[in-house]
Amino acid sequence: MQAVLNKLAERAHRRRPWQFLLVLAIVLLWPFARRAVETAVPPDVALQERAAESIRAVQQGERIYRSVHGYYDRLECVIQDSCAAINPYQPTYLDSRMAWATRFGYRFRFHDGDRATVGRDEWVSPTGLTGYAMTAIPLRRDVGLPSFCGDDTGALYRHDHGRLPAVRDGRCLTAGATLVTGN
Repeated sequence: MQAVLNKLAERAHRRRPWQFLLVLAIVLLWPFARRAVETAVPPDVALQERAAESIRAVQQGERIYRSVHGYYDRLECVIQDSCAAINPYQPTYLDSRMAWATRFGYRFRFHDGDRATVGRDEWVSPTGLTGYAMTAIPLRRDVGLPSFCGDDTGALYRHDHGRLPAVRDGRCLTAGATLVTGN
């Protein structure tokens, strides 16, 4: 028996073990590679969807913040709830990555509306707002990506020109925009 095992080991050693490892790697990784190719979304579509989802996330965080405090606020306050009250266990209404100026091939900008003068409590954050808008413009306009604008009304607008959408007093102006429906 030992002689047979030695003979097999010698034969395997002569056949270049790296070929065996390469074939083994291909066999093991093939199902994953095939699945990745089948489910791949074109890169520009994925960027558009992520930009729109980012604005939707900001809208949701602001809605929750408003339901607690009675007004909207700047992103840094919504993320840490540090502007409204002194609280040792500050809740977070929004992921901190939403404050990044650039992500997913887009540049994001928060536009303040009018200052809030009343809220649920007697004290109102100095950065409290009655409205806001969030815009996303593609970093590269030569690739034909659209720009987006979402505001406190919950609406999300798509602008095919890719330039900065018009905003006035924390509201998206709808001229030349398409309302984005869905999530």
